[in-house]
Amino acid sequence: MNKLKLLNRLERKRTFNQFTQGKKKKGFGIFIYLLSLWGYFWLGGLLPIFASTATLDSKSAAFSVAEILNDAGILSAMDVMALVFFLASLIIALIQIRNTYFNDFDQSTLWSLPVDTRLLLLSKNTGPAVFSLPLILAFTLPSMILTYAATGSVMKALLVLVVFFCANQLGECVGCFLRIILAKGNNRLRLSKGVKTFLGFILFVAFMVGFYTELARDYKDLVVFLGFYNRLPAAARPVSYALNHHLWLIPLFVLVTGLVYWAFLNYTAKNFYTIGENLAPRATMKAVKEGDYKVRRKYAALIRKERRLFFSNSAVAFNTFFGTVLPVILAAILFVPAVKEMFLDFLNNQPFVSPDAAIFLILTGLGGMMNLSGFGFSLEGISGYNTYTLPLKGQSVFLGKLLMAASLIAPAYVITWLLVLVNLRPDAAYLPFYLLGPLSYALLINGISLFFDWKFANYNWTNPQELAKNSKQSFFSGLGSLLVSFAILLIGVGVMTKAPLLYAALLTAIFVAGNVVLYFLTRDMTVYHQ
Repeated sequence: MNKLKLLNRLERKRTFNQFTQGKKKKGFGIFIYLLSLWGYFWLGGLLPIFASTATLDSKSAAFSVAEILNDAGILSAMDVMALVFFLASLIIALIQIRNTYFNDFDQSTLWSLPVDTRLLLLSKNTGPAVFSLPLILAFTLPSMILTYAATGSVMKALLVLVVFFCANQLGECVGCFLRIILAKGNNRLRLSKGVKTFLGFILFVAFMVGFYTELARDYKDLVVFLGFYNRLPAAARPVSYALNHHLWLIPLFVLVTGLVYWAFLNYTAKNFYTIGENLAPRATMKAVKEGDYKVRRKYAALIRKERRLFFSNSAVAFNTFFGTVLPVILAAILFVPAVKEMFLDFLNNQPFVSPDAAIFLILTGLGGMMNLSGFGFSLEGISGYNTYTLPLKGQSVFLGKLLMAASLIAPAYVITWLLVLVNLRPDAAYLPFYLLGPLSYALLINGISLFFDWKFANYNWTNPQELAKNSKQSFFSGLGSLLVSFAILLIGVGVMTKAPLLYAALLTAIFVAGNVVLYFLTRDMTVYHQ
């Protein structure tokens, strides 16, 4: 038991270090953890809260909330959310099993100690529980509130928490079992980081299209779907079936989860070192490819090198690249008739600026989200000397990183501009400013973020997720661009009422001048870090 306490303490410290990136700044780590709690709460409330809102809007005020929610079969949302939580836990465990249970630190330290492998595995769950349980609670809380509103029972609301915890644990066990089976059969998941990033991008696009389509329809389709789901057999909706006078099924679900976890714990402990060896990464890619021998110009070679470096870190690529393609997604979604109608109603009914000026402000705000350079120097990691020892000026290295971002941002924004031009047909006088203004602003934001990363570069990271989510670069670069964009929108709402076209031209000129100033400020830059 003393060994388990010691291992739990180690796991708690390791988990908290993921939020502080190993530095003794607990305030920053706590703040990031609170943001994670808010994110889980928002995701957990997305389906049930919107479904209940649409249900309430579709009914007369003469009905009670409990009557309306029960008539609409809103408890079916609990089944859907439990299934989503199960599948999410399964996918995460399938991908992260090695980092969770067989990481390199354990191999070099704990594996050589006289510690039972069952204790090692158990500590991976019980140690970080002080961090994981609040996250599960945050995800489940909207469903608990909805269950209490529909049934008036506190006990049933608490049982929903138990069910979601079991769904999370069951999904993790099943995901680990699947990955172990794949590794045992030597059928490894050999997807490149670029392919993983692309798949994540496709999922994000599908989510955004569905979200904004439902937003335009006031989430009425959710009510129809839940009504259909509520008419399915009980086996397809076990949570809502159990909450409706069959509570004895929930202890059975807990028992099944416990048996699956017991089987996972014993099987993995018995074959611990064999599984760890099967999951060990193997170098399967060539260090030097045939195209690497081709002679290129200086900036062409730097852009190619920086693009490969950017996409080699899938965590950074996924967390930043979606901001670049988001304007394209939103512009494409506007071709959905219901979404376009809702957007045009907003433009015509808002009392602040003209519709064409509002489009300029919106495109400028979206341009501020196209930030790919916040990690340009930190991505080099401990191999940064390979770049910094090249016979290049510091400005050349800086511009190479900035031009890489521009090579991805410019095509994405041009596509956005063309889609807006074809679909909304704005005033022709604004078209040059729609193109040059937001694009030059996006490049300026990338330059400022890159300058910030050069000033506070972190080359000592070991986990890509830590660098992407829990570093100063991820926080201050994103927050800084957001604040600047908000200030531009706020000032624009006040100024563009009188001279909208002049303000658009002036703002575009300021953005272009800002890029020129940034170029001269980096002339004497040095990037040789000790």
